[in-house]
Amino acid sequence: MIEKQKRYVHIICKDGISIKGFISVFGEQKTMELINNANEDFILVHDAEIVQQDDPRSFRLIAKSVEIKSSIVLNKSVINWITEL
Repeated sequence: MIEKQKRYVHIICKDGISIKGFISVFGEQKTMELINNANEDFILVHDAEIVQQDDPRSFRLIAKSVEIKSSIVLNKSVINWITEL
């Protein structure tokens, strides 16, 4: 039986939302193999910290919203960028 491993990742979505959290991969599977898997449209992100920048003006951020969720289901089509931390 292949056990799942947790990987800590940073995801930037197409709408600018930033998500940091853990995804589960099988054995030595690479993060990009999970993302490129055409059989799955969604990924589960555990211990997700969701950051949304509010009202950027003059290259200075006015505010940002931070939300913590124990888990979220994310549609892979909204992912613009992902990296392991």
